[in-house]
Amino acid sequence: MTWHWTLPLLSVILLMPLSLLVVMAATLTHVPSDAPLLTTRFHPPMTAATQMIVDPPPLEILFPPADHLLALTELHVEIAIRRDRMSLTHQRAAASNVCIGMKPVFVPADIHLHATTSELAERCFSHSVNLTSFHISGLVPGVSYSVTVALTVMERVVGISMRTFQVASLKYPGLRDHLSIADALEMGVQFHQSGARTQATDIYRQVLELFPNHLHALHLLGLSKYQDGNVEEAMPLIERALRGNASEENFQNSMGLCLKALGHTKEAIQHFRKALELRPSCIEASLNLGDAWQSLGNWEEAMHEYRKVVATLLDANYDRSKKSNHEKVVKDASGRMCELVRVSDGWYEAERCLSEALVRWPNEPMFHNDRGNLLMQAGQFEAALSEYEMAADLGSYHGNVYVADVLESMGETERSIKHYEKILEVYSAETMPHMTRTMVMKATVLPRILPATQSLIDDARMRMQLGMFDLLQNFNTLETTELDPSRIAFSTAVTVNAHNRNNRVLKDIQAELYYKLLISENIVKEAYVSSYAINPLSYRQARSKSAAKSKRLRIGFISRFFFSPAVGLYMDELIPQFDSSRFETFVFAVGLSKSMKVAEQVEQIAEHIIALPKDLRTAREEVQAADLDIIVYPELGMDKTTYFLSFYRLAPVQTVWWGNADTSCVPTIDIYISTEFEKEGFTENYCERIYQTKGMGIYHKMLEQPDANATRDEIRAAIQERFGIPSTFHFYLTIESILHMHPDFDRAIQLILERDPDAHMFFLTSSTRRRWKDMLLDRIETNIGVANAERVHFFFDVDGKQELSLLTAADSVLSSIHLTRPRAAMQAFTVGVPVVTLPGSFWGSRITYGFYQQMGIDDVVATSLENYADLAVKLATNPKFRSKVAKKIKRRRSRLSEDKQAVRQWEQLFDYLRDNMVPRFQEELAADKSKDKDTNVDKTDKSPKGKDEARRQMTDVVHSRQCSQPNVWSSEQEVVGSTC
Repeated sequence: MTWHWTLPLLSVILLMPLSLLVVMAATLTHVPSDAPLLTTRFHPPMTAATQMIVDPPPLEILFPPADHLLALTELHVEIAIRRDRMSLTHQRAAASNVCIGMKPVFVPADIHLHATTSELAERCFSHSVNLTSFHISGLVPGVSYSVTVALTVMERVVGISMRTFQVASLKYPGLRDHLSIADALEMGVQFHQSGARTQATDIYRQVLELFPNHLHALHLLGLSKYQDGNVEEAMPLIERALRGNASEENFQNSMGLCLKALGHTKEAIQHFRKALELRPSCIEASLNLGDAWQSLGNWEEAMHEYRKVVATLLDANYDRSKKSNHEKVVKDASGRMCELVRVSDGWYEAERCLSEALVRWPNEPMFHNDRGNLLMQAGQFEAALSEYEMAADLGSYHGNVYVADVLESMGETERSIKHYEKILEVYSAETMPHMTRTMVMKATVLPRILPATQSLIDDARMRMQLGMFDLLQNFNTLETTELDPSRIAFSTAVTVNAHNRNNRVLKDIQAELYYKLLISENIVKEAYVSSYAINPLSYRQARSKSAAKSKRLRIGFISRFFFSPAVGLYMDELIPQFDSSRFETFVFAVGLSKSMKVAEQVEQIAEHIIALPKDLRTAREEVQAADLDIIVYPELGMDKTTYFLSFYRLAPVQTVWWGNADTSCVPTIDIYISTEFEKEGFTENYCERIYQTKGMGIYHKMLEQPDANATRDEIRAAIQERFGIPSTFHFYLTIESILHMHPDFDRAIQLILERDPDAHMFFLTSSTRRRWKDMLLDRIETNIGVANAERVHFFFDVDGKQELSLLTAADSVLSSIHLTRPRAAMQAFTVGVPVVTLPGSFWGSRITYGFYQQMGIDDVVATSLENYADLAVKLATNPKFRSKVAKKIKRRRSRLSEDKQAVRQWEQLFDYLRDNMVPRFQEELAADKSKDKDTNVDKTDKSPKGKDEARRQMTDVVHSRQCSQPNVWSSEQEVVGSTC
């Protein structure tokens, strides 16, 4: 043990004898904890008799109190000497001494002390300097001690005081020695930093059982709960720590994190600033302050904090002993800075920022992953794969997952699955908390380019279906995954629409799995994932100020594609047509760019415009705040944010339009809005109730045919020269995505090429998707032969204007088999070009057919694959037939333009939902009926005729939404004897 005393240093030096100064010098040197420094005995010896000679005693130990439990392995002894309680002789005596001794009084059987530490250790000091404070270190955890202090005057004991205390300790499994509280907390922090928070929190709780107000244990337990997503439980713990010591910067920093997580960002900023005021070099607080500014949209302040953190790496004065942790924070700040650069300055500046970071930290997997994410956004799959592989080689779990994900995106289905399997073999749930994420991603892998046969497609579907069902069956064993599902590669199964199969069972299983993950909170949201998820703030714009309780129906439209031709082409023209006296409209545009905020186009769509970030929690809060009656998702499944947002009940009635032409099976979706052109028996394809509009339900102004930059002959001549084909070629064009191309379409190509020797088939694709093009071409060669495949060609990176030019130059335009796009057909009809189509059993294959039905045209609607090929060849080889159909389209396409019936159909649906499914209006109706009854008012049914019509157009599904395992599984067909 080592002893120290506290008193004015100058008086000690002047008054102490030389021998005592030598002893004092010895205590300032390092002494082993089991070697007591003091060996002089008390004189006279302390006995029971001598302890009672003074009453009242002039000496008292103020600290420690009796039976004190000591949190530290050192003790600060405070004594009080009351001279007024001594005799006059003793008060006048010049020579007096204070003697202090300490001895173990209880040693647990599993603690073995050195022989010297078990003896009485004593030391006497002259009291001429009024010594009243002593410091003892080197105490052994788990041992109980007694400390005795005696005051002697003229070699006579005139006062004595004794206390007992125990040094607190913890026993941890696997360790032989007792741990001091400080060592136990240090071990807890090590567990904490390595990700083993369960073990860490167990230690923190044990400390708090002994010392309920231990400030650091309170703080650490609160921090652990915050990191587990339990912010409400974390706050009281950190608040208690902060009340105990508001000058601890770490407590201030953690309180800021909790407040920010609860949405109190401005209050959080005050705590981050306070932490920096207490310790300006607290770079963790600077990083968090930057995050807070970023979340408020103050990107300039955020960038200032991030750059300040990064600059500390170049500061020669920072603590080199903490270099490892310091660099980790600096790396995080660099990553956030680069992501903020991406959002504010664009892709190229972000790429340069990450490249600079990689020059400084070439072996940091985080930056390789972030650069891979950036390249993925640009569609540069091969380059992204290279970055992810480097991250994986550096030991990054996330890098390995990204490798598997990008392989799937490239169409390398089997390689992707094998890589996921490798990840699951190498990592375990104990070492990596994201295994649920990996298992879900592996189960939902699907081919990008469809395989060569329907049987192979069915095998892939069955693999996915069985994988998801297995996860559901073993759901209780799944570990928590700490990622926002809208930000990671969780499949929405959008590609299954082209499979020519009923997707209800598959999508129902998938939706149930995701729903259970979300509702059971197995998916825990964190502030930053992947590339830190920096997004623009929500943005609101309103033409009118709505009353707190509007009598109008509040309808929200939620989409990422309002300003893309895929879906927004129809919604942004339809919504303004609704009767504003009955309907209050809200548009929630996910990922709306900053430039769109001031666009006149935005202002004209709806009364309220809210631009949502791609952050699930923020988006959910914004939609909830609107207090909607009805939600419409125009293309659910085509975007992850809107897809996972739909799993929350954000309005009494939630509907889906056919922008994504398949059932969603999301359990919180009530109604699927389809058309009257569905095939008989179509209800078996859906989980939702179905509302069928008369006509296509689209209000769209047909665009004027643009002026051509080149004539038809000039375009054909350029194609002939570019591809080296004969001038007599017949130009067959499909403007559908190559992802939609079912192997049945290969057979159609074969029939066309065999029947028309001058036929050349052209597809549209992207230069960033060359691997998809190669895979499709390989499949076509397999199915139709190399010779025929030589007449199959691809256009790269065709824009909208060029697409129209190609349509006018084509001899025959084809919709794909089993899945068609509304935009593709409408583009063709804009320039009066006929499109051959083959309607099938599922709505995705009947869209072009629906347009033809609304126009009253069936000349190029095929009844079979053979007939499809015949009609395609007829268009290409019979100019009179092509001209006849083209003229008919030009005369009747006005039936697709500004369709007032479509507006009425939607309004009838809204009226029906208001009166039958929106609680606040149903309550009003019930109150009105009760009032009429009480006043004997005879009221006949004056509901609009449209309501009855809407009721007739509503179809209930005849099957259960929840699917159990099918009775028979088969690779030859999707499901036999399903119990759904």
